[in-house]
Amino acid sequence: MSLLQKPLSWLQNHPVLYKGQHFHVVGFGVFASLNAMTILSVFLFYIHWNGYPPGLLELWLLPLSLVFVWLGARAMHLISLGRKFWENPLKYLKETCFYLQGGIAGAFLWSIIFALITSIPTSIIWDGLALGTLAGQVFGRIGCFNYGCCFGKETHLPIGFDYQNQDSKILRIHPHLKGKPVHPAQLYKAGMNAVAALTIVVLLSTTGLPHGVLVVFFFIYHGMSRIVFEYFRYDIYIHHARNWITYRFALIAIVCGGILGIAGPYIDANFYALSPRENTFIPSFFSYYFQNIGMAVVIGSIGIVVFISYGIHGKKLGTLPFTNREANTVEEKSDYYRSRPLRNKSRL
Repeated sequence: MSLLQKPLSWLQNHPVLYKGQHFHVVGFGVFASLNAMTILSVFLFYIHWNGYPPGLLELWLLPLSLVFVWLGARAMHLISLGRKFWENPLKYLKETCFYLQGGIAGAFLWSIIFALITSIPTSIIWDGLALGTLAGQVFGRIGCFNYGCCFGKETHLPIGFDYQNQDSKILRIHPHLKGKPVHPAQLYKAGMNAVAALTIVVLLSTTGLPHGVLVVFFFIYHGMSRIVFEYFRYDIYIHHARNWITYRFALIAIVCGGILGIAGPYIDANFYALSPRENTFIPSFFSYYFQNIGMAVVIGSIGIVVFISYGIHGKKLGTLPFTNREANTVEEKSDYYRSRPLRNKSRL
């Protein structure tokens, strides 16, 4: 851990790349871009690896996935607010808050459209998206660590990291936590995702996995790992009381995985079928993109769009660009803000 301490400390205390008079550029945009490019590159290769080489039609449908994911992630945040949204809808619409669960729901809807247009089996599409999301969210959670969102509870363990930059979201919400070590909950989740993704790649390259198993595993894993992840988080507490809606989302994901495991063969006849594959996954992945530079350029272009979508903030951090702002930040006026210190709910 000592070898990583210094670069990780630098990363967590440099959330803003550029401060301008009218807008900000945050490092989270870089990690969101890496997340999106990883998901799409793994997804496209996966369907190719299973005998459905992507062509122009598939490439033209990729940008539509960004719209579905962005809208889903934003909508889920607003839904999580419940009745509070109607108390000041304009304020919440301006926030740069996204819920991963909503993004997954948006991607799921897009995948159905993709399957109908391309006639590729849904089990292969869902498996590719599941593996891509597991790998991509490694970057996504590191981005959360950099931005200071999804932050952990205070801890006295050596693994704790303290935020010093007042631009970090954790300190914009809780300025009294400056210099106090907290669990790097975001890195815990990134590590879990990395292990899960690598395990799947190894299995794909050795014994192989039947179609549909990856997406079933993904939903169950996502729910269970989310429960573990949120044990260390503190941003889900409001006025010292936990907001249980994300826990409910985690349980729903587990249930959806179970339902899909049962209903999968009725949705797609390829569910649980095992296709022979001659090449191992990782070498074939890099070879594929070396031979298809144009496809890599398309994915890179989408990455730039994602960077702009998630990395550009408005005049004040935490708001969408080109939105009017009041004197104080959204965080200072939100229900997450407290002037008195938070109780340390961590016993670790």
